[in-house]
Amino acid sequence: MNNLPTGDNLRKKKGFIGNTSCITCGEEETLKHLLFRYNKALEVWKLCPWSITFNPATCSSFRESLQSSFAKVNLPPTRTSSNLFPWICWSLCTSRNQILFDNRQASPAEILTKSINLLKEWEAAQGLSPTLSASTAKQNPIQINSTAVILCNTDAAWNKDSKSAGLAWIFTDQTGKELNRGCLYQDHVSSPLMAESLAVRADIEHATSLNFDYIWLRSDCKGLIQSINARQRSVELFGVLADIESLIRSSFSSFQASFVPKSFNGPADSYDKASLCTKLSLLGLVSH
Repeated sequence: MNNLPTGDNLRKKKGFIGNTSCITCGEEETLKHLLFRYNKALEVWKLCPWSITFNPATCSSFRESLQSSFAKVNLPPTRTSSNLFPWICWSLCTSRNQILFDNRQASPAEILTKSINLLKEWEAAQGLSPTLSASTAKQNPIQINSTAVILCNTDAAWNKDSKSAGLAWIFTDQTGKELNRGCLYQDHVSSPLMAESLAVRADIEHATSLNFDYIWLRSDCKGLIQSINARQRSVELFGVLADIESLIRSSFSSFQASFVPKSFNGPADSYDKASLCTKLSLLGLVSH
């Protein structure tokens, strides 16, 4: 990146004596300015679908920003866990070239959309995207939508003696503000894994009833999340996972499922236990 033909590099390394200012704002065109300082770049980073907002004003160098970007988590509708940062940087550079050589302007949303689609095409070419071929990526490019991503934390508590479970889920926006929640007591539950699966199905059904469109499901049951993402159905969970897959396909514009440690799933964990204990108390199966 440090060898990109920015105005600063053309002047210092190539001895260019013409106008090397930024074509859009007239300021000195350094790499830092091109990627992190000029107005269009700021708008692109503001739209970037990461779980934690990226502030380009804090970037001291491209190298440090690249290193820190590997810790960022992509939100829907990206449908990828790969690092989006270098592709955004590349698209910012090529959009500047389009202005310079073709007099063509791209909006911030178009630049970000292009970045995501380039990443998806690269993943498909590398064999990293088993459900999306390179041709499919071009035919069905991902589009950035301003609709807020809804975070859905779900959990289940299972009672071995009664073979019952408390299911719970909490919907929040990206700032952590709670939007809605739900819980359910379930009899005849065969295992803790079945309880977790039933909680996810109930969560998705509730999200559908609320007309949520962009969903990020989060559970501390790693095996279940892997089954949902890989579309694998064990004998025990076959029917429930089939229901979940059908709901995902028919109800949402974008869906992502991620494993989170139990320490990040505290509210849902407490809620399901409370639901189970309350019901069992009413049935006289646990003491008050």
